[in-house]
Amino acid sequence: MASRRFRSHLFMPPAFNQAAVTGDMLTGSGNEYWNAVNNFRAALASGLASATARWSGSTLSNFSVCSFSNAAQLQHVFSVALTSAVVIAPDVRWLRSRRRGTT
Repeated sequence: MASRRFRSHLFMPPAFNQAAVTGDMLTGSGNEYWNAVNNFRAALASGLASATARWSGSTLSNFSVCSFSNAAQLQHVFSVALTSAVVIAPDVRWLRSRRRGTT
């Protein structure tokens, strides 16, 4: 069931290394943070290889990679859907207060 309701976001922990960010973009391959995020994405995406979207890990093999939609739940329709892709957005999401600065 394709729907825009099921676009999930998973925010990664902050990069504590200044070299991981250039302006408002994550720097590509070659830094530890980018490599760690990409490895995590690959691990999540490995659970999407089959039509049933089962997690590929040995201890989580009975769990599916899913997205939840609160909007769908409020409409009393299916509120959980299998995840079809895992994508890294290279632009950094700053808090609005941080973007303004400290003044």
